[in-house]
Amino acid sequence: MEVEIWFDFVCPFSYVGKKHFEEALANFKEKEKVKVVFKSFCVTPYIKETLIEDVHMMLAKHKEISYHEAKALHKMLTEKYYQFDFNFDNVVVTSSRKAHQIMHMITDEELKSIFIDHVFKAYFVDNLDISSLEVLKELGSYVGLKKEDVEAVYNTEMFLGEIFDNTDELEELNLKGIPAFVIDKRFYLPGAHPVSAYSEMLASFYQKAQKKTNNEVSFTKGA
Repeated sequence: MEVEIWFDFVCPFSYVGKKHFEEALANFKEKEKVKVVFKSFCVTPYIKETLIEDVHMMLAKHKEISYHEAKALHKMLTEKYYQFDFNFDNVVVTSSRKAHQIMHMITDEELKSIFIDHVFKAYFVDNLDISSLEVLKELGSYVGLKKEDVEAVYNTEMFLGEIFDNTDELEELNLKGIPAFVIDKRFYLPGAHPVSAYSEMLASFYQKAQKKTNNEVSFTKGA
């Protein structure tokens, strides 16, 4: 069974969803038969460089809500997911594209997962500029990437094709947002959920995925 995780580094729900899914997977009795694949989607492709404005203002513009509402949403996330140590007030608003390019350098999905976690923490907790070459060199070194290789990719358009292909595929699957968890390209669970929801997803879809007799697409709305 293959589970594709569609995410972006600047999406807090992607951070939460990934962690909760992985906790559920660790306790799944058939976990050795589950292959996890990470897919890129840039939620703010119009951001090309590091911005001076804070993340509350960015969210307000992106969602077309007030600054007060955006700040309240971030406060709610900080309190609800306190274990993630979100520090929204000091987030460096920037493009996630370079981080996705570096991620696609990594061929091993387990190492890719570790790199993703480092980037999430760098962005939401340590408030580093994840579009910075020096930051990405350091984060890449945690999973064995050579700094000169990171720089070579960073200064080119390498792996942009993979990012664009992932975006096109997301649209073809008619997924409306991220995070999205796609099982064998047949079953879909969008949104960030509690660990129990992912446990239920794995258990209920495992047998269906093995039988491969149900050709209907199943949607479950997320939070």
